[in-house]
Amino acid sequence: MEWAEDKQADASGLPSAPSNHPSAGINAAALIKELEWLECEIVLKDSQPVIRGNKAAITPDLLELLKAGREQIIEHLTAQASADCEQEVTLGPPQPESLPAKHCEQSGIRRDPETGKLYIFGDPDPRWLKERGWEWNEKQCRFMAPYPHDRSDPHPRYFVSARPAKKDNRMTGGGPCSLCGFTHWWRKVGDTSEGWTCSVCHPAPNGIATITPHSQNTLDATA
Repeated sequence: MEWAEDKQADASGLPSAPSNHPSAGINAAALIKELEWLECEIVLKDSQPVIRGNKAAITPDLLELLKAGREQIIEHLTAQASADCEQEVTLGPPQPESLPAKHCEQSGIRRDPETGKLYIFGDPDPRWLKERGWEWNEKQCRFMAPYPHDRSDPHPRYFVSARPAKKDNRMTGGGPCSLCGFTHWWRKVGDTSEGWTCSVCHPAPNGIATITPHSQNTLDATA
């Protein structure tokens, strides 16, 4: 085709029109629209118009018009790019779509008044849950609330508090457990190698004889 043989353009560019070619009254928007019908488009590359798509469908007459309206096409595409950029700045990032009112009435998140744990009712939108910190658990095949609010999370009394430990109470059995805060210790009778074990976090197995720090002190006093 003639546009591909023009020495003033590369294989995909739009050559400039001859100096004696009339260009007054060229409608750049109409030419671009006509190219779209032919499954082609014109884009600016380094401020120069470049044709992309099914170039073989461009007729010689249309090609002549494109050459004649080259400057108008550049002005049109430049103005369009500037308008799109200003619109993006004004609108800001896209906002998530709000859920229909009916959906919110039939689906959502509730809190158990006794345990304070969160649970899902209905079939809430996964995007809506993720926005609120819920994450999909592959093992349990369900969404889980942010720790420690999920129904499978431990009770708050078992949380490890963020305070430095002054001493290892497990070794002496004379203070609270660092995990649950209780002071119920046990030890297998005759075993002094591993210190004391918390009966709340790790109950003693059935069938073994145990002692507590209190009973140990009583035995030591009567020995």
